[in-house]
Amino acid sequence: MAQAEKMALAKESGKIKSKELERENGKLIYSFDIKTKSGIHEVNVDAISGDIVEDKVESAASEAKEKQQDKKDPWSEKSPMDNRPH
Repeated sequence: MAQAEKMALAKESGKIKSKELERENGKLIYSFDIKTKSGIHEVNVDAISGDIVEDKVESAASEAKEKQQDKKDPWSEKSPMDNRPH
């Protein structure tokens, strides 16, 4: 995860608010929410290849929706790493 974190921060300079290992669209990815001057960016790094697969600005509404979904489905495809302090 350390290498993926470095890659994400190289793509979007800022402070990591959250990080997790998850399966999205059949791919295992590291997902980082990074607070930048322009807002919150979600940067996803392919856990196998190390490629950046997504970099998008997250709106407050989409971030709230994602948190609500996580509460509804505690057994989602997310890693236990989600509960570690960041």
